[in-house]
Amino acid sequence: MRRFSTGFKALGLLAAMPLVAIAIGCENTPVSAPGDGQIILSANPTTVTLDENVTPQILTGSTLVTAQFFNASGVPLSGVDVVFSTDGGLLDSVPPGQPAQPIESDGNGFVSDTLNVVIGDPDDITVTVRSGTLSGDIAITKFERPANQPPFADIFISPQNSAILNEGVTIDGSGSSDPDGDAITCYQWTILTSENISSPALACTPANPRCEIAQGAFLSALSRSYSQEQTVQVELRVTDDPTIVCSSTGPAEPESAFNALAVANYEIVCDRSNPVAAAGPNQIVALNGGASISVGLTGAASIDSESAITDYQWNCGNGTTFSGVSGNCTYTAAGTYSATLVVTNACGLLGQDTAVITVNP
Repeated sequence: MRRFSTGFKALGLLAAMPLVAIAIGCENTPVSAPGDGQIILSANPTTVTLDENVTPQILTGSTLVTAQFFNASGVPLSGVDVVFSTDGGLLDSVPPGQPAQPIESDGNGFVSDTLNVVIGDPDDITVTVRSGTLSGDIAITKFERPANQPPFADIFISPQNSAILNEGVTIDGSGSSDPDGDAITCYQWTILTSENISSPALACTPANPRCEIAQGAFLSALSRSYSQEQTVQVELRVTDDPTIVCSSTGPAEPESAFNALAVANYEIVCDRSNPVAAAGPNQIVALNGGASISVGLTGAASIDSESAITDYQWNCGNGTTFSGVSGNCTYTAAGTYSATLVVTNACGLLGQDTAVITVNP
């Protein structure tokens, strides 16, 4: 009885072993989607944006790639093994240095994997989803926001080159721009003069009665006038920083708040140009046997468009002179004489012209 019983158990165990082996084989065999099946792919989001210029920096990003598998009849395929692969970034299902790990679809045929990207990864990435011979691709875009470029400060002052005393001056910074297309968030002007500024917009630091600061988010231009001859120094600072306060009533923002600077020197003059003297036309006269001849001259055509002519001085060319707009030169001998007029304007600038006087016998 014991031997029979023992033998029976051994036989029963041997008989059962093939069944166990078959069960194990079924359990380890991958289940693949049929080649005539269908895949629907999606990603959320389809574009991953990275930005080194914000605080905190966005140096990594991810998107969830999802696939749904169907058979040829449109019925969701559950329990199929799916492998994800990519030509950029890293997938959660592919541990570093290891082969891709299959992911099994759920009861509705869904399967998902996460794609992770970093600065420097390709901009255009393709994720491939495969089960057996059935596969599909989905495109992912990685966008790296470019580094912020500083704005460009520009100063244009009119009238161009110089202004006369008490003339209106427009100081214009509207030509300033930003290569990224960002808005300029603050204009700050610093003006240094040779005369005391009676009503500065904001005081300079350290305090200086000949220095003023003006600032504002939209203060792209200023209007000023000056009553002394001098060189005015204009500085324009601009920034594209959206966090700056930039109040027109102060306090003045520190220079460190700005990332662009332009400087211009502008002349304030009593008169931009010398007066234009006009001694009149050349003349031919004759003594006709007389001892002398008097030749009338006038500088009435002399002009100065910006300040008055205050003095007229004549040299007849024969050693005699006279003053005034008009007068006479007296010649006692035949010859050719240069009658020269020198005019002086209110700013002390000079102009000169000559009329040739030919005296015949």
